[in-house]
Amino acid sequence: MLHKGVFYIYPKILITGSKQFSLLANRLLQTINIPDWIELDVSEYPIEALIEHISISMTELRHKYEPATIILSGEQSAKSLEKRLINNIVIPVKVSEMDILLQAPSNNTKTETAIINYNTNLEKIDQLISRLGLSINQYSFRNQKEIHTLFNKLKKRGVHKIIGGSYACAIASDYGIESSFFYSEQSLKEAIDTAIKYLTIYRKEMEQSALFRTVVQKNNSGILSTDQQNTITTASQSAEKLLGLNKDKIISWNLNQFFHNKITLSEDHEYPTVINWGNKKLAVTHSMVRLSHFKVGSIVIIDGVDDLQEKELNIRKKINEKPLQSQYKFDDIIGKSEKINQAKKHAMKFSRTNSSILIQGESGTGKELFAQSIHDTSNRSDRTFVAINCAALPENLLDSELFGYEEGAFTGASKGGKKGLFELADKGTIFLDEISELPIHLQSKLLRVLQEKEVMRIGSHKIIPVDVRVIAATNKNLLQSIQSQKFREDLYYRISVLQLSIPPLRERPEDIEEFTLHYISQFHDFQSSLMTKSTLTQLYNYSFPGNIRELINILERFHVYCMDEDPSEDNLAQFMHQAIYPTEKTDCVPMKETLNLKTMEQQLIHTALTKNKGNKNLAAKDLGISRSTLWRKLEIDH
Repeated sequence: MLHKGVFYIYPKILITGSKQFSLLANRLLQTINIPDWIELDVSEYPIEALIEHISISMTELRHKYEPATIILSGEQSAKSLEKRLINNIVIPVKVSEMDILLQAPSNNTKTETAIINYNTNLEKIDQLISRLGLSINQYSFRNQKEIHTLFNKLKKRGVHKIIGGSYACAIASDYGIESSFFYSEQSLKEAIDTAIKYLTIYRKEMEQSALFRTVVQKNNSGILSTDQQNTITTASQSAEKLLGLNKDKIISWNLNQFFHNKITLSEDHEYPTVINWGNKKLAVTHSMVRLSHFKVGSIVIIDGVDDLQEKELNIRKKINEKPLQSQYKFDDIIGKSEKINQAKKHAMKFSRTNSSILIQGESGTGKELFAQSIHDTSNRSDRTFVAINCAALPENLLDSELFGYEEGAFTGASKGGKKGLFELADKGTIFLDEISELPIHLQSKLLRVLQEKEVMRIGSHKIIPVDVRVIAATNKNLLQSIQSQKFREDLYYRISVLQLSIPPLRERPEDIEEFTLHYISQFHDFQSSLMTKSTLTQLYNYSFPGNIRELINILERFHVYCMDEDPSEDNLAQFMHQAIYPTEKTDCVPMKETLNLKTMEQQLIHTALTKNKGNKNLAAKDLGISRSTLWRKLEIDH
C-alpha cells in the first residue's frame, strides 16, 4: 500500500531493468505523452542480481525506490523486486505471443529457433507454435552455468537464432548466434498505461480527501470523525460552534464519554438522536464508515434542532413551488400518428403568435405538455411560464393567487403583500388548467385582465399593467357550460381565439406501442422483450378512458407484476390483463382461455389494419398470414 502523504507530493513511475530494457524504454518515451503531474524515470537494474541471487540490502532498495513509486520491470525481475519492496506496486511487463511470432522465422524455414527465458517457459506459446507449424523450441535456465551449457548444446544443433531476454541475448553474441529481444514497445506501453491508471485513481482519492476536508470545514452542520476505537479525530468549525468548545477540547475524546452515552454507536442512525446540550437541543446522527464490511471509523453529524426545523420549513416551501419555466418541448410529445402530428403542427403554428389559446382534450391527454411546448417555441420562451390548476384551490385562495394582494388585505396576509401569478407571468405565459372550474366572479376579473391587460391586487386601488399570453385548458365542453350559465360567453370568445384539440389515446392506437416502449425503457430492470404481441394487443384493444396518464399507471402495474416471475407468454398475458383491469379477480384462468377464438382473431386483424393504416399487405405480414388468407377472413367477417 502506498504511503499517501508521500504519494501526494511525489507520484512517480520508474522503469528498471537491464541495459537493453532501459534502451527500449528510452525509445518509447520519445513517442508517448505522460501527464505532467507524474514523474517518470528509467534506471538499470543489475541483471546479475537476479540471475545469481545477489543480495541487495533493503536500505539500498528503499533508498532507490521511494514508497510512492510504481515500478515497471520485466516479468522475472518484477517478481524479485515485488518480494523485496512490499510498500511499492510492481507491474511486470509481459511478453506476448504476438511479440514472439513477429520475430519468429516463417514456417518455410527449417532452421530451429530457440526461445530462452530465465527460470520458466512462456505460457501458451508451445501450443501456438505447434498449431502454426513453426520450428521453435523453448528453453529455460536458472544460473550462468545452465545458460552456457544450453548455448553449447544449441550451437552444436546448428541453431542460428534465439529470442529471449537481455541476459540470453548478451550471451548469444559470445556464441555467434543471432538474437532478438522479446520485449516490445507495445508491451511496455501497456504496462505504463496501467501504472498511469493506478496513479490517477490514487490522485482522485487525494482530491476526494481534500474535498472531504473542505466539506467538513464549510458545512453548516457540525461534523466529527472517529477512528475504529471511536476516538474523535476531526472536528469541524461548525461542530466547535454548536458544541461551544474549541477543537483541542473535543479531539481525542472517546465518543461515548463525550456525549455521556446518549447516542448508540453499535449501529447507523437512520434518524438523528435528539440530546440536551447545555441550554439547547442538538440532533446527532451517527454513521459508521466501512471498508469491505469492516468498520474503519465513523462520522457524526450535529445540527441544532431549531435550525433543522427552519430548514425543513424552507424546503417544504421550495418543494411546493413550481418552477416558473417550461420543462417540456415538442420533441417530448411521443407519437407519430396522423392525429397527434396534426395537433403538433397546429400547436407549432400557434406558438408563433401572441393570441390566446384554448386547449381541449380529455383528462390525461397531455394538455399542459402542449402548453409548455408552445411557450418553449414562442418568442416568450426566455420569460416565465406560470401554471395553475383552477380546480385545485378554494375560491378565496384562487383569487389571491391569480391577482395578488396588498399587506393587510385580509387576516394572515404576508407582510409586504404578494404578487399574483399574472404579475409573475409578465412578458411570459400563464397556463390556466381546468378553466371551466373558475368561479363566475373570477371569470369577470379574468376577462378584464385579458381585455385591459392590467391587474389590481386585493386590497389595492393601484393598476398594474401586464403583458401575458394566456393558454387555457379544459376537459369539458365549454359551450354546454355557457348554456347552463356556468361559464361566461364573452370570456369563452376571449380565451379561444385559437383552439387546439388533443386527440384521446383510443383514437390513435398506433401511438400506443411507441409510447409503451419509450416509457418502459425507464425501468432499468425491465426488458422490452416482455412487451409481446399478445400484451400489446391487449393495450390496442383497451379504450383508455384515462388516456396517457392511465397508460402510465397500467405499465407501472405490469412492471411490478412481472418482477421475479416466469416471463412465459401465458403469464405475461395474464399480468397485462391484471394491469388493465386491477379490480377484477386475479385467480381466474389465463385471459387467452376465456376469450372466444373468433373474437380474438377479429381483434388481432382490426389492430393490425389500424396500425398499418388499412394497408392489407403490411397487416398480413404483421399477422404472419398471406394476403389472400387475410382477404378471406375479412369476407367471412362481413
